[in-house]
Amino acid sequence: LGSPLESVPFFEDLGFERATSTATALQGKDLSPGILPMEYHRGTKKASGNQKRQLSREELVNRVFDILDGDCDGVLMSGELKRYAEWSGFTGSEEQWVCEFSRICKEQGAKKETGIDRLLFGKLINDRSERGLFIDNDGLRDMLTQLQIQTPLHLQKKKAAAIITEASRHDTVRAIFKLCDRDQDGLLNAKEMKFIAARTGGDEMDDSTWQDEFELLCVDNGADPSLGISIQLLEKLVNDDSEKGCYCDDEELRAIKAALELENRELAMKASAYAPERINMVREVFQFMDADKDGRLNETELRRFADALGFKGTEAEWKEEYRAVVGPSGSAPDIARFTTIVNDSSDSGWYCTDEDLRRLLEEGPALVAAAAASSSADPAPAALAAPTVQAAVPAASSPAAASPKAVALAPVEVEAAAAAAAAAAAPEPSGRPELQRVIFDHLVATGGTPEQGTVGEKDLQQLAVFTGFNSSDEEWAEEYRLLCAEVGGITRLDFPIFVRLLNDNSENGCFLETHELQAFYNKVVKA
Repeated sequence: LGSPLESVPFFEDLGFERATSTATALQGKDLSPGILPMEYHRGTKKASGNQKRQLSREELVNRVFDILDGDCDGVLMSGELKRYAEWSGFTGSEEQWVCEFSRICKEQGAKKETGIDRLLFGKLINDRSERGLFIDNDGLRDMLTQLQIQTPLHLQKKKAAAIITEASRHDTVRAIFKLCDRDQDGLLNAKEMKFIAARTGGDEMDDSTWQDEFELLCVDNGADPSLGISIQLLEKLVNDDSEKGCYCDDEELRAIKAALELENRELAMKASAYAPERINMVREVFQFMDADKDGRLNETELRRFADALGFKGTEAEWKEEYRAVVGPSGSAPDIARFTTIVNDSSDSGWYCTDEDLRRLLEEGPALVAAAAASSSADPAPAALAAPTVQAAVPAASSPAAASPKAVALAPVEVEAAAAAAAAAAAPEPSGRPELQRVIFDHLVATGGTPEQGTVGEKDLQQLAVFTGFNSSDEEWAEEYRLLCAEVGGITRLDFPIFVRLLNDNSENGCFLETHELQAFYNKVVKA
């Protein structure tokens, strides 16, 4: 049906969805200006699953990008991004926008001649600082509605054709399969398939209900639930609009792929937070910024760190930002709090990539001096003028990197290097017991206590995050406390207890399938 703008929420409550870009006509007649095409899927699982389901933020961002990208070249040039900027509040002249677009590209490391790609656009929309172009979800929904109405019919048809040419449905499904196949065994088990189901109306199912649904899905389509769904069966399912299928249109498939890519990047960032190299770099950046060496970063010290990362706010905005960082306690961040901040990729964190940390260590003196000169805070103490910090990993082009004798490895790095060398020299583990032994030894060598032969909360968290644990550090700490309580109230795990937890598939354990252990070994231990 064609709905006036003011009636869209009413029809969405009834289960209608905003139609895809290819559904632009009613019975062969073009829609009138200001009318939004909507559609309802009768008699399918999709219909019941999509009722009252709002688009996720990732889906909204991708749909807005697709509409703004008028020439379908996969990037937003100045004129295309201006439509978004005007919606989000930009009221300047054409000349002012040209300057603003140049500034955005420069700050984000893009070239104005090549434009803003999809990933960078998503980063800008989620950035709440002055450097970003943040709009909340309600604003994105309103913008999407207006853009869909304003886009001429001939351009909608052109974009639909371009999208099909750019990435075929077949290729998109295969990319989704690869993103979901976390254990890389060529089949999607119930846990992996739920990533797709959660984005096609199954997000409210608990694990037990989904397991039943997954088994029914496999049986209906001639697959063994204990093995999983092949790539060929997945392609059949997303093309099947009957009760036995999980039909997805092209736009939904692209949204699922984008959401999975984002989720995989976030999981990779969380897992990397526990890598020895990164832990060492974070510690050295903290020590460098801690000018008075009191073990905490006061407001002046943290401001210089923020300025070095690109903070451009006013003094009042900084005061508000600092209050948000220290929280109700008002305590200046110590190394633990600082580590949480630089590993937090949410809106409330200041996530730093490994490249950011290396840059801070290599260019620290100049960055701090520049920040101090432009800040209204007191000048930097003399301790900052001549730091003695050795970068954890010197750049390959630096003289230090060219001479192995010039690199001073920290203890954590020595342990990591020794573990890597041992893993490379050791034969491939065969079977579950050997995998558990090798993984335990790796965790001990890279973060545990070698002298005691035990692992702790952060060591086990690395394994948990890799295999799908996606909650906060606080929630993991509580989970770890409960695990320890079940095995006698200890705080660190030796090898027998480690194995016991990994083999316990009750609520009291931390059970991991053998293929999950193998995947961790392949991607973390061997690497």
